[in-house]
Amino acid sequence: MAVIRFFIVALGLLFVAIPAYSQENVRVRGGGHAEFGRLVFDWPASVGYKAEIAERNLIVRFDRPMLTNFEAAVSTLDDFVSGAGLSGDNKTATIRLIGDYSLRTFENGNSIVVDLVRKPGDASASGLSAPTLKVRKGQHPNYDRLVFDWTRPVEYNVSRDGGRL
Repeated sequence: MAVIRFFIVALGLLFVAIPAYSQENVRVRGGGHAEFGRLVFDWPASVGYKAEIAERNLIVRFDRPMLTNFEAAVSTLDDFVSGAGLSGDNKTATIRLIGDYSLRTFENGNSIVVDLVRKPGDASASGLSAPTLKVRKGQHPNYDRLVFDWTRPVEYNVSRDGGRL
């Protein structure tokens, strides 16, 4: 009888442990920009997803459960979001929004990128200051160089007027 009880308890623990074991650790990062806020879900392998905005909530549904911590991403995006959490099955992330945004999503390798895009004329966008841009100067024997450390690709034009750029 004790052996049967042992196997029943062991089987019960196994059923409790399997769902927790099958959840994947997913890193969530956030980044604020003047026109949009970005959330990045870094999965260990490719995953299916659907994202939508409903009643001032960003809802991202994934095909598989995850374990994550939203704290750092939420604090980075405090101009865009007020909090976040996971559903009971750990497949749906719900992020509370503090404004009205449009949604842009794309995949980058195993990462799911979700942009919260400010709508034109959004009053909260005017309060943001432009990010600081690092500029470096290098002097070499045959030329001088200026390096602009942009955080993303930018369009630019350079023209020469005699000895001036």
